[in-house]
Amino acid sequence: MEWRGLLTDAQKRAGFGVTQDEDFVFLWWGKNSTANIVAVFFYDTATIKRIRETASEFYKEVAND
Repeated sequence: MEWRGLLTDAQKRAGFGVTQDEDFVFLWWGKNSTANIVAVFFYDTATIKRIRETASEFYKEVAND
């Protein structure tokens, strides 16, 4: 699967990123050594919509703290 355009530009600027291995897709937030995994999705069932929604929900929670 090609993950180009997975996150919106605003999500990327907010510090979100995505990495993957052969089984999982990892949504993380932060910079370099301070980045933390926000969510893990099964590679076979991950959808762009669900990953974007998860990033948005997480960011709303963090912004309210």
